[in-house]
Amino acid sequence: AALGEFAPTGPEGPEGTYCGGMLIVAEGDRYRIDSTEEGYLDDSVKGRLVIAYVGYRDGGWVLEEVHRKWICRRGEPNAEGLCP
Repeated sequence: AALGEFAPTGPEGPEGTYCGGMLIVAEGDRYRIDSTEEGYLDDSVKGRLVIAYVGYRDGGWVLEEVHRKWICRRGEPNAEGLCP
């Protein structure tokens, strides 16, 4: 529940080749969660990568950090985070 909107959502539509996944790795006293989605129906954006850090405190999971990055079809995102 801590990740909510950041978890892979599923395909946008019946076309394309959707692929989603999640990798969870312990990093000290917290966990890093990499959530990827690919196969967007867009000519410049292939998908997205969300990196989240969660920790367990006071009897519950706490979302500590979230970083989002587009996965571009051609090159890397620019300074504003947009795909070419």
